[in-house]
Amino acid sequence: MQGVILAGGKGTRLRPLTYTCPKPLLPVANVPILRRIIDSMPPEIDEVIIAVNYRLDDILDYFAHVDVGRKVTIVEEKDPLGTAGAIKNVAEHITGTFVVFNGDILDSLDIAALIAAHRDAGADATLALWHVSDPRHFGIMDMDGDRIKRFVEKPATRDEAPSDLANAGTYVLEPKILDLIPRDSFVSIERDTYPKLLAEGGHMLGFPFEGYWVDCGRPDTFLRANAFVLAVDGRSTLLGEHTANRGATFEDWAVVGAHCELGEDVEVTRSVLFDGVRVGTNVVIKDSIIGRDVTIADDAALVDCVVADGMKVDKGLLLKNVKLAPESAEE
Repeated sequence: MQGVILAGGKGTRLRPLTYTCPKPLLPVANVPILRRIIDSMPPEIDEVIIAVNYRLDDILDYFAHVDVGRKVTIVEEKDPLGTAGAIKNVAEHITGTFVVFNGDILDSLDIAALIAAHRDAGADATLALWHVSDPRHFGIMDMDGDRIKRFVEKPATRDEAPSDLANAGTYVLEPKILDLIPRDSFVSIERDTYPKLLAEGGHMLGFPFEGYWVDCGRPDTFLRANAFVLAVDGRSTLLGEHTANRGATFEDWAVVGAHCELGEDVEVTRSVLFDGVRVGTNVVIKDSIIGRDVTIADDAALVDCVVADGMKVDKGLLLKNVKLAPESAEE
C-alpha cells in the first residue's frame, strides 16, 4: 500500500527558517517532520510517495542518506498544484487504495484503524476528523451518522457550521478519485474534488479521533508540536547528542538539538534550539525558535523570536517578537 505525503509548500509562515530548509524537514523534537509522519505509518504502507515543489534537492539529499525502512519515491511538482493537483501529479505511481498525509501535520491518529474503517465501509474516501473549538478556521463536515454529506470550508460564523468536526488532513482514497482531478491544474481536494465526489453520489466516511492534532505551519504551532511530542514521550526536556550544558536550566519544556553549547546561567523556556547553537552566559530564551548554527552572545535575551540559520545575536541584545534573518534572505 502507498502513502502520499503532500510536501510542496514554501512554508512562508515559518520564515526565516524555511529560507534554508523546507518545512517538512524542520525538526520537531529533533526529528524531521517528514520522518515523524513516515514513522507513524503502519507496516502495511510499504511505499511512500512524496510530492515536492520547494527545495526539492534538500529532500532528495535527505532520503539519499537516511533509510526509513520503506521504498521512497519523490515526485517533483514543478509548479504549485494545490492538494488535489499534487495528488494527480503522482497518479502514475499509485496502484491501489492509498493514504494521503499533509506534510506539516502531526497527530495521534491510528492510521491502521483509519484504513480498516475505510475498507469495512466500502468507502470511496475516508477522512480523519478532529473536534475543533472554533470551526471558522477549518473545513467542517456535515454528517449523517458516520457518512459525510457536505463539506463546508471555513464557515463565516459558528452558526453556519454544521458540526465541530474538522478535516484533519489525512485521507484514505480509492484510485477512482483520480478521475475527478484534471491534470496539470491547480485543484483543491477540499473545495473542488470532495464536493464533486459527493455530487456524484460517492461514499465519504468520517473518522473522528482523539488525542492530539497540530499543524506545524506557524511558529506558535511549531512550538506546540514540540510540546506535544515531548508530552507523549513522557518528558519535558530533550537534549541532542554531543550537546554540552554548562549550567542551563529549562522551564516548562525545551528542546535542544545536537552539538549545541549552553553556557552558565542560561534559561530556556518553551523553546526549540536546532543543531549547532552556541549560547553564552546569562542568556534568556523564551517562546522562541533558534535555527541551526546560531551564536547567541552573553547577556542577550530573546522572547517570541524566530532566528534564521547561522545568525549571530550580539552581547546584551534584547529581542522580543522579532524574526531575525540576513538582509540577503530570499523574499
